[in-house]
Amino acid sequence: MNDEESKKEIEGIFASMADSWNRHDMRAYAELWREDADFVNVVGMHRHNREELLAELNWLHADRFKNTQIRIASQSVKLLSPEIALAHVTWEMTGDPGMPSHPTKDGKRQGIFTHVLQRMSEGWRFAASQNTDIVPIPDPLKQHAPAPAGVA
Repeated sequence: MNDEESKKEIEGIFASMADSWNRHDMRAYAELWREDADFVNVVGMHRHNREELLAELNWLHADRFKNTQIRIASQSVKLLSPEIALAHVTWEMTGDPGMPSHPTKDGKRQGIFTHVLQRMSEGWRFAASQNTDIVPIPDPLKQHAPAPAGVA
């Protein structure tokens, strides 16, 4: 398989993520990760395998996330070898009421995943993932602000 075919297959995994989330099929969603995958959620909780990830997702989708939908906003894939890839995927969510004392604005959230993927016999799977909420604050690199003293 060449690099472009690998990237297309990996992009298909991202589409499967959104599809299974939006159907609230957390078993299908979790199957995209290796059995021994590492997953760090947006609040820093570390899950050490697929079953832990699935348990968290089932708990969240039983209540807080039961009406959520996600959309993949952007994605980038860098092949590190024929069997290993690094990906960044930004997502947008609607329908999230938020956490107690931390409501979302209009039920909307944005975030970015950093994924390490591995080609397995069953296709590409996530080996490790870090999910991060995007906080709406100004990005100094996009504001053309002068660099702080001592920074070149």
